[in-house]
Amino acid sequence: MQRTAERPPPAGKNRSLRHEVVSQQTARTAPALFRAPRHAAQKARTMKTTQPKESEVIHKWYLIDATDKPAGRLAVDVCRLLRGRGKPDYTPHIDMGDFVVVTNCSKIKLTGRKETGKTYAKYTRYQSGLTETPAEKIRAKDPGYILVHAVRGMLPKNRLSRQLIKRLKTYAGAEHPHAAQNPEVIG
Repeated sequence: MQRTAERPPPAGKNRSLRHEVVSQQTARTAPALFRAPRHAAQKARTMKTTQPKESEVIHKWYLIDATDKPAGRLAVDVCRLLRGRGKPDYTPHIDMGDFVVVTNCSKIKLTGRKETGKTYAKYTRYQSGLTETPAEKIRAKDPGYILVHAVRGMLPKNRLSRQLIKRLKTYAGAEHPHAAQNPEVIG
């Protein structure tokens, strides 16, 4: 009675034998691209991920005319430029963004009934310290605040975003003092 010799191997050994047979079959049938490298020289030729350094980043200047553009959609474009999301070597934890100059902020469009219905809240940290101001009064007092408030809400809440928001320059009219930087005009 040689039942002990006919017994199948334990689950762990059986699995490794099956895996070995499958890997040998795929090594023969799989194209060369999907096979593991056989030599150390092939291993050295693999691609490496490069991380940009903050000293190597070039910050461009962009000029946007806000006439009759919806505040939220304009804020999305401005936020993308401030963070540098359009760059091929974008890295979230590095300041890759550019300077953005927005002119004609007094002509930003608010859709629907937001001109009278939307309110901006401010807290003084005292009891009953909540003050709400409608958008029409904010536009009369500081037209650029509507865009800055929208962009600030779209940026992450951290130290980097507080540094990025300083690169946003808003002006109520068409004139701006940044002509020396030769900003690139964006439609």
